[in-house]
Parts: sequence; structure tokens; C-alpha cells
Amino acid sequence: MDIFEQWLEEERSYLQGLSTEPIWEMLEMEYLQKLTDWKASQAAYDAMGKEQIFVNSGAGEDQVRGSMGYKALKGTVSMAKRQHTGERKDQDFAAVCDLEERLGIEEQWTPDSEQWVQAESLVGRQQYQWCLDELEALVVSHMFELMKMNMSQTGYKLCQYIAKALSQWSKAVKTALDRYNSAAKAMKPLCPTLKWEQVIKYVFLTDFDLLCESHEDIHDCLWSHL
Repeated sequence: MDIFEQWLEEERSYLQGLSTEPIWEMLEMEYLQKLTDWKASQAAYDAMGKEQIFVNSGAGEDQVRGSMGYKALKGTVSMAKRQHTGERKDQDFAAVCDLEERLGIEEQWTPDSEQWVQAESLVGRQQYQWCLDELEALVVSHMFELMKMNMSQTGYKLCQYIAKALSQWSKAVKTALDRYNSAAKAMKPLCPTLKWEQVIKYVFLTDFDLLCESHEDIHDCLWSHL
């Protein structure tokens, strides 16, 4: 394999890698989500238990006899729902136990615990990072295409013309840009938002400043300077 084939393979691996998330982050986020799901399903199951007690109770023998069919039907539906919710609760609890074992968690997290707060922050950061990676993958793809076609040094007026053309067909980039800006505004502290004109400028200048915030900084990769 010559150097150009190696660079091409590194570039391909980099772009594919933008769609994956670090395992060490995913496990804690998954645990927080499963823990939240389990608490919600547990609450729903308990609430249905109270409802079932109410359904099966009557004010008197005559009243029970007079509405027996209705109460039996209503009670059957409630039982089916509660059984389904109970199964979901057990599944959520099993997932929580599995992740606690894999992560070595001895004391279950609570909303007030430091680990819970950190994981919530990680979820927000990961959402931002996912949006950044998605936007970056699209921008870098355009960037490489322009460089390979030797269009990055094109005159300013022609660049403006091409930018307008890109603006018309690149709906995917615009959608990714909207998602990124929404995620950036939700971060604490706020992360910088971008405008379409800025994205186009990054493409033609072949200098996407936000690359340094992605999972992998490619500024030092030789293939990124082609």
C-alpha cells in the first residue's frame, strides 16, 4: 500500500468513525436512561395497582350485581394493562442490574447523586457532539471533494456562485446545521452557533474550526492537507 492509498484509508476510517460514539460514554448514558425508564415503569405499575383495587371494590351487593358486567370488563382490561406494564418494569429492572454489574456500580444512582448529574450533563454533551459530528461529516465531505477537484482556490465570484448552488441542493447540511444549533443553545455554557454562510466559508477555506471539538482532531493528519 503506497502513501496515497494509506491516506485514503485513513480518510475513509475517519468519516466512518464520526457516526460512532465512544463506548465509555455510551454505557453511563444507557444506564441513566434505563434507570429513568425503570423508575417510570415502576411508578406506572404502582398506579395501576391502586386503580385495580378501586375497580374491584363496590359500594354494596346490589350495586355490584347491577354493574357486574361493566366492572368485570373494566377490571379485565386493567389487569391486562397492569400485566404488560409489570413485564416492562421487570425488563427495565433487569437492564439496570446488568448495566450496574458491567459498570461496577455498587450503590444505585439517584437524581441527587453526583454521578446522576454528571451523566445528565454527558447526555447533553453527547447530543451536542452527535450533532457536531453529523455536521462535520457533511462539511468535511464537501471540503474533500472541492480540494480533490482543485476548487478550493477558485476565484471569489465563482465561489459565490457555487455557494448558491450548494445552498439549493444541500438540504442535508441545512438540517444538520439546525440540529447542531439547537443542541449548542442547550449546552451550559452555551456553545457557538453557526450560520449557513459560515459553513460555506469553512468549506471553501478548508478550515472547519469546530474540528478541534469533535471526537478526533484531524488538523495534524497529512491527508487532511491534500
